[in-house]
Amino acid sequence: MLTQSIGRHTGGLPGVRAMSETHPGDCVVRPARPDDAAAVSLVHRSDVIAWKGWDAHGQPTWSHYEKLTAFERWMNGGPWMDEALCRRHLAHMQGPSRVALVAEREGTVCAEAEAYFGDEPPPFGKHLNLAVLYTRRDYAGRGLGSALMWSLMEMARARSCESLSLSSASAPGFYSRFGLACWQRWRALTVRANLRNSLYERDSSELAPAPLPAGWGMALGRIGSAAQMWDRLDPGERPPRDARSPGILMVADLALRSGRERARVVLEDKPFVAGVVTAYVWTPDGRLSPRMWAALGDCAARLGRSQMHTWADDMRRADVPAHARWGEEVREVWGLRL
Repeated sequence: MLTQSIGRHTGGLPGVRAMSETHPGDCVVRPARPDDAAAVSLVHRSDVIAWKGWDAHGQPTWSHYEKLTAFERWMNGGPWMDEALCRRHLAHMQGPSRVALVAEREGTVCAEAEAYFGDEPPPFGKHLNLAVLYTRRDYAGRGLGSALMWSLMEMARARSCESLSLSSASAPGFYSRFGLACWQRWRALTVRANLRNSLYERDSSELAPAPLPAGWGMALGRIGSAAQMWDRLDPGERPPRDARSPGILMVADLALRSGRERARVVLEDKPFVAGVVTAYVWTPDGRLSPRMWAALGDCAARLGRSQMHTWADDMRRADVPAHARWGEEVREVWGLRL
């Protein structure tokens, strides 16, 4: 069974009509629609063995699906865990830079895939990033995932993409059969937030409808492509209002006074963890200098937070502050030249 998920699109894309053809084994791949929400939610929920709720102190407890709030369902795996949230998400995915596909057998939706078109610094370039690929548990091993992969590769080539990328290879044996291999490893990271006498300018920005600058890559927080992570933080993709929902504390463009370094930054409260923000950072070259690290720590401290949690490229440890604590969680980013 394929259980690739990070962020989790369609409509108006070249090649959509061609993808309606029947694949071997009577598998039909077509664009996903909002009215597929019930079936798509079932696909994703089929892989959940046990459901978690949270008590008044933020501690996880075992629970029953029916007793969970929409936010708690979202916390168990994203908008696909709740039919209403899934419908809203699939409606959001009807855009030219997003792809959402379903695979059917005998008229039943049995698998779903989502991807984002983007443009980033090397090694990605102009690419299609696979964010989600799930097969319903009782339909695993019947070629549905392969049918979706071939369709995505056709779409990437039709849009003249240089590469196909994958944000987290939870089924490496499957993806390696299509020629994908590990390009990067991103590791969890925690950094102290300190007030610093840093010379930088901060201009407030907006998540939507402000677009991500073309060619920018992720310097921190890559659990999906640069385009996907920017899109994931869109207010329309946020969980329902709940006292425990993660709040976005800051969206800003930072510029060092020298004028030579810029970054777009989102700082988000980490659910159930007091005093910690999650940092997502985009830059023109996908890197951060020591002075920009200092500016980030200063921003977090001025928000009253003591730590920043994020993910950083494991190969760029020399760029990270010496006091940072590296965690055990690692996400491999895979790619394929087209």
